[in-house]
Amino acid sequence: MTAPSGEQHRDMLDVLKRAHAWIDTMQVAGIGENVIVTAIHTALVERALRAGGVGKTAEWLQGQADMVAALGHELLAEIRKQGR
Repeated sequence: MTAPSGEQHRDMLDVLKRAHAWIDTMQVAGIGENVIVTAIHTALVERALRAGGVGKTAEWLQGQADMVAALGHELLAEIRKQGR
């Protein structure tokens, strides 16, 4: 995958901020975080399957799992540092 341009990176951060706000809104409405995250994850997998097929989707998901295993503690520390 190609590294995002500056504009794409800004767009990604904006979408990330909006996604958190959307999740917060659903939680305020009484939907459990585990339900929200599972549904969003399922939608992402469905989109990935349609866009790239089974093999590419499995590779993407494995890459995500590998990243969390390798960097999860650092990412969590940064999230907490930012007050998120």
